[in-house]
Amino acid sequence: MEREYLKGLGLEDDVVGKIIAEHGRGIQAAKGDLSTALTEVESYKEQLAQRDKDILALKDSSGSKKALEEQIAKMELDYKAEKETLQNKIAETKLNSALDLTLTQANVRNPKAVKALLELDKVKLTDNGLEGLDEQITALKETESYLFGEGGKPPFINGNNNSNGGGGTLTKQAIMEIKDTNERQKQITENRHLFQ
Repeated sequence: MEREYLKGLGLEDDVVGKIIAEHGRGIQAAKGDLSTALTEVESYKEQLAQRDKDILALKDSSGSKKALEEQIAKMELDYKAEKETLQNKIAETKLNSALDLTLTQANVRNPKAVKALLELDKVKLTDNGLEGLDEQITALKETESYLFGEGGKPPFINGNNNSNGGGGTLTKQAIMEIKDTNERQKQITENRHLFQ
């Protein structure tokens, strides 16, 4: 969906913005569902190929009943570990998809930068959604409001670091022109979104 198309229909800019935002949320949710499904399909393909190899190995092996039982027991343990790995991979994919959707709904300008600031080990995916995330997003909106659509402007740097001598909006170029290495590193860390 394109902004110009909607404007061409005679819609006002604020209505167009709301439609585009809602469309983006729908796209993000669909991407999350697709990512989860693709992860599951790929894992099933890998499991099927491994089981085919195991069946061929059993057919080819000749030996005592005890040797076959040991081989089957080993395969059962391998399958159990494989299943656990798959479930963990799917859970991680679902968590990431839910996180991406939540960040999109929170009007995050740079999800990658916000993810870096979140304590993801405190976020859990439950039937009720993501627990432990709302508090962190609320705190970030207060301290790093420029990362959000409704937030303020990026922080300003003082006139000493700006090449034109006056204050101005922080830019990647302005940061790279800072002569003091410690100050430059500090600004890079504080403004990761400019270097993504």
